[in-house]
Amino acid sequence: MGEFLLSYTHRARDCPRIVPEFQNVAQELKGKKFFCTCPNGDHGGFFQVEASRSEEALNSLPEAIRATTQVIPRETMARDAPLPGGGK
Repeated sequence: MGEFLLSYTHRARDCPRIVPEFQNVAQELKGKKFFCTCPNGDHGGFFQVEASRSEEALNSLPEAIRATTQVIPRETMARDAPLPGGGK
């Protein structure tokens, strides 16, 4: 199981149409934190999900926002862990 950050965007005028779509998130996302950026004018948001593949992660979102969603594979690291590539 991998970790993914789902970052999506929409236009300000689409907020009234998008908000109700979040009733259609996959069961595994219900009750999870959603980070909304609309209040500061950058319309969109973020979900953190676990999935086997990026396609599975994307399909956990409502179809209406998938086209404007970027799926970013990620890894959780301890703050004292060495950085990839030998950085500090």
